[in-house]
Amino acid sequence: MKTFKQYIAEEEENKGPTKGFDTDKDGNVFVAHDTSFDRKKEKKKDTNESIIAKVKKAFGGKADHEKSLDEHAAKYNKKDHSKHLSDHSAGAHKDKHEAKAFDHFKRNSTEMNEHLIGSHQKNQGHGYSKFQARKHQVYKSNHAHMDDHKYFPNDKQLIDIHKSEAHVHHTIHKHAKPLGKKMTLYHGSHHDFGAAAKKSKDGIIHNPAHMSTSHDHKSATNFGSGHVVVIHAHKKTKAVHVDGKGSKSEGSSEKETVVPSGTKLKHIKSHKTTDGFNVHHFKVHSQEDHEPYDKERA
Repeated sequence: MKTFKQYIAEEEENKGPTKGFDTDKDGNVFVAHDTSFDRKKEKKKDTNESIIAKVKKAFGGKADHEKSLDEHAAKYNKKDHSKHLSDHSAGAHKDKHEAKAFDHFKRNSTEMNEHLIGSHQKNQGHGYSKFQARKHQVYKSNHAHMDDHKYFPNDKQLIDIHKSEAHVHHTIHKHAKPLGKKMTLYHGSHHDFGAAAKKSKDGIIHNPAHMSTSHDHKSATNFGSGHVVVIHAHKKTKAVHVDGKGSKSEGSSEKETVVPSGTKLKHIKSHKTTDGFNVHHFKVHSQEDHEPYDKERA
């Protein structure tokens, strides 16, 4: 029997790489499918070296499309940011129940992100009650998931799943804070963010879902099917590192940093690398303000 995650992945594969976006009533382009889980890898082809490229190479210079992804990435993060990010988000994992929320996100982010996208499509906000999230926190409830059930969950079980996702969603926003330094984050995707940006207002892509990223570009290439979103984050960019000190996934090779839902990205440029990756550069345009969930009582 297929899991919900497998079903979503197959459905999305069938829609093609440029179909992962939608437009709201105001004409804003937004990410319309979650991209934070493993995808079928597409075979990548090397680009042909042009005469101009050969001339540039002779003089020691390369254009973006004449570099491999490794060469490109070497230009940005000059060192591993793991320690900085681990210290930055250490407080996010002190509460054991919230640490479980981040662990749940790493394994089960698809359904929550699809819910956030669906609510955005219907102009219903995020659809996760802060009060429900707070109750889940107070009672230390287990984080339920669709795949916990052999058959489709009943109404009560669906409510438990929804409350669990609400807790994870608000825990991410609670602990997402300014990075404190400039860095480049990478997100492996199945979607052509560059093509979508060309159809959007001012090249801005809205993301109603949480985006999994890593400052290690090699980690990002394990996801998606040849598209790599490069986010040039400024020091005020809010994010939370989920593989840092005190987390259940401490030391994970993914080096995962979550950029919270409600983030808008402004397109800079797109190009292809010699090893066949489609690279899309963005800067953070804006992020939503999100009050702590314990301020809401109803």
